[in-house]
Amino acid sequence: MQKYFKVIHLELKETHTHHYFGSIKAMCDNFGKEQIGITYSYARNLKLHETKFYENNLCVIRQGELVTTPKKTE
Repeated sequence: MQKYFKVIHLELKETHTHHYFGSIKAMCDNFGKEQIGITYSYARNLKLHETKFYENNLCVIRQGELVTTPKKTE
């Protein structure tokens, strides 16, 4: 059975770099308001599970799924 994990994708516009996190908290622990333009309290209220993305002049934040293949059991 495949497993699905939530993934937060952060694209920084200035540097054109992409970063991937397991949660909004992890993203905000690594990038501050000066770098992404929003605080953790604002980010957790974005409802990314509904809208799937957020964009401002510094970054684009997307939520997606990571699909894994189950381990084979012998």
